[in-house]
Amino acid sequence: MPLTEGMHSGEFLLSLANEFRSRENIVVATGQTLQPGTVIGFLTALNAPTAASGNVGNGAITVHGIGAGARVGNYSVVFTTTGATAAFTVRAPDGALVGTGAVGTRFTNGGIDITIADGAADWTAGDKLAFPVARGAAKAWDPANSDGSETVGGIIIDYCDASAGAKRSAAVVRDATVNARHLMYKSGLTAANKETAKTGLRALGIIPD
Repeated sequence: MPLTEGMHSGEFLLSLANEFRSRENIVVATGQTLQPGTVIGFLTALNAPTAASGNVGNGAITVHGIGAGARVGNYSVVFTTTGATAAFTVRAPDGALVGTGAVGTRFTNGGIDITIADGAADWTAGDKLAFPVARGAAKAWDPANSDGSETVGGIIIDYCDASAGAKRSAAVVRDATVNARHLMYKSGLTAANKETAKTGLRALGIIPD
C-alpha cells in the first residue's frame, strides 16, 4: 500500500527574522485540524469598554458582538455633542475613522456592534470610551468568515489536531520569507482566494516566494 508523506513542520519556511521576532505561541480553536504551512486567521472578541476618568455621561453600554473588519487593539469613542442623543465618533486602533453614531441608536460599522444608551447624566462632548478588541484562538483562514478569522493572521508551523479541544501551537506572524508552493489552505478556497491570502501575508511582512 503506497504511503503519502505529509508536510513537515516548518517546511514552508525560507527565512525568519532574528531571535523569535517572527514567531508567536498561539492557541488553535476547538474543532480545527491544521497542517504545517496552513494560512490562519484569529478569532476576535470585543470586550467591555473602559470609560475615561472625568467622563460626565453614565449611560449603559451594550456590546452586541463583533464582525468582519474589526481589528485587534483599542477602539476609541469620543462624544462630539451633549444630550440624550449625543453624537459620537468611533475610531480604529490606528486612528482611522470607523463611523459616527448617536446615543440610543445601535452602531454597526467596521465590525463593531454596540449601543450606547443615555443615563441619569447625559453623555457630554469630550467624554471618551475605549473598546478593546482582543485576539483569540486560531482557525484556518477563510475570507467568508465573520468572526475575525477572515483576516490573515499568519501561518501555523506544526501539525495541530484540536478536533477534541483547543491546543497550543506556534505560528509565523510577521517578518519572514516562505515557499508559496508549500502553503496550505482551508479546503474549497479558490485560486483567487489564495492570492488574497498572499496579499494578507505580505501586509504582515511575510513574503511568499
